[in-house]
Amino acid sequence: MAGYPNIEPKETTGTDSLEFTAVFEVYPEIVIADVSTQEVERPQLAVTDAEVDKTLDVLRKQRTTFVPVERSAQDGDRVAVDFTGRKDGEEFEGGKAVDFAFVIGGGQMLKDFETAVLGLGVGESKTFDMTFPADYHAAHLAGQTVQFEVTLKKVEEPKLPEVDAEFAKSLGIADGDVAKMREEVKANLEREVKRRIQAKIKERVMNVLIETHPIEVPKALVEQESAQLAENAKKDFEARGMKTKDLPIEPAWFAEQAVRRVKLGLIMSELVKSKELHAKPE
Repeated sequence: MAGYPNIEPKETTGTDSLEFTAVFEVYPEIVIADVSTQEVERPQLAVTDAEVDKTLDVLRKQRTTFVPVERSAQDGDRVAVDFTGRKDGEEFEGGKAVDFAFVIGGGQMLKDFETAVLGLGVGESKTFDMTFPADYHAAHLAGQTVQFEVTLKKVEEPKLPEVDAEFAKSLGIADGDVAKMREEVKANLEREVKRRIQAKIKERVMNVLIETHPIEVPKALVEQESAQLAENAKKDFEARGMKTKDLPIEPAWFAEQAVRRVKLGLIMSELVKSKELHAKPE
């Protein structure tokens, strides 16, 4: 029996008996199909110097420093600004800041705000109109046109570290050997590639099993799995520091994933049993 039965009482005239109807789902009968004609493609990816260089570029960008410059603001610069926003001539909540720092092009501010700062020099001010997106997270500003007054306080340009001994040491190479650093990066990439290829192969094998075993899964099991996935998502959000008390996480959101997991669980269980896939003493 899959899940709990649905019990409905029946009306009776006597008092010496109780009648009821119990409706319950049963596990589907699964016959392991012949998969000998199925094919699973194994992805191939060789880690070359190009991939190592790309990874080193990412690592360099993660260690970007900013140095003050005496010029107007450009894309990629980190700037500090004072700004005041007004809607219909009145300052609005969250629309004012002093020495607010952000990277132009970094996506922290809306594109129109970043564009307005481009070309300003230290000490220069600018007043401009800006329209918030219709789906802006602050409902009282969504779709609204406001006016900002902004003053540029500081301009700093990005500086990437050189790929040298100091950079190698920052990545854990004690003697600063750049060649050894590249070998380490390549080895790490190869391990990650192998892990992802194995995960992709597993996914493709599971897809074959689902395609060759068209079964109807009990709703009760899907509901249980959906509820568990929703609970896991809630715990994941909480582990990331988010409060989920007022955040609705519906099990129905995970129904499709739950169906897949239940199907695979039933198929794999039958495979283990029919193929005797368990550890034996020898």
